[in-house]
Amino acid sequence: MCDSNRDLFHGERLQLLDQVSPPIQVVRGYVRDEQTTLEISKKFMTVTDETSVVMDGDGKPVVTVKGPAFWMNHFKTIYDGSGTIPLFKMRNKKASLQRLFICEDEQGTELFRIQRKFKWLHVILHAIIPSPDGEGETTLELADKARFGFSAEIREVGSGAVVATLAHSFWKKDLVLKNKEAYVVNVAAGVDLSVIAALCFAWDQAKEDDRHASSPGGGH
Repeated sequence: MCDSNRDLFHGERLQLLDQVSPPIQVVRGYVRDEQTTLEISKKFMTVTDETSVVMDGDGKPVVTVKGPAFWMNHFKTIYDGSGTIPLFKMRNKKASLQRLFICEDEQGTELFRIQRKFKWLHVILHAIIPSPDGEGETTLELADKARFGFSAEIREVGSGAVVATLAHSFWKKDLVLKNKEAYVVNVAAGVDLSVIAALCFAWDQAKEDDRHASSPGGGH
């Protein structure tokens, strides 16, 4: 892990996570054999389309996320690191009472889905990933560790194993000047990095939902 990521993580030592076996994979080529730290930065306040590049601890792009800033009735697209090859789209299913994202390929085939679960003052998300043979599924649960969404854990529901940890950075001068917030995600070996990135952006949207709901005249 590079020093810049350690600084973003409030100086805390990153937790060592057990390798996941068999691997949790949706997109070929996005499961690594070693634990990986991702750095995600995005515009804190924007009304235009935005592009976010998710970097690894070596400063190499892993995925690029493009789409409208206000995307509750639209979708974001997850691309490869170069931002040219689409991996899947995150489409909001408007008929759902709780926030539900369908993650589908260019042909409209569902790869996995992310469903918000109700819990007062916290964000709980389930990424439901069908098994390759179609006979079962894996569920990853992202849960806030604090009320204000500064940190979270992702667990594999069946085993209870922690497969990723998330933490926001402190406000840093260079980020504030660029109107950005950032956080780091520590991902266990054997877990699809593109799925973790999608969960992180769904987490951001869920927190945005809560901010709107708690503001005067809340709601969308």
